[in-house]
Amino acid sequence: MNHATENNDLDLFIDILADMICCYLQAEEDSTETDKLVPESQPNAA
Repeated sequence: MNHATENNDLDLFIDILADMICCYLQAEEDSTETDKLVPESQPNAA
């Protein structure tokens, strides 16, 4: 039972990590467009 639980935790961790990576890559891909569309989002960036 413990081994199965560890596998489930690992799968959950991998799923979360994959989601984080996908979100990060999507944010990186959209970052330039977001800066152009909404410059007010980061008034202190300069």
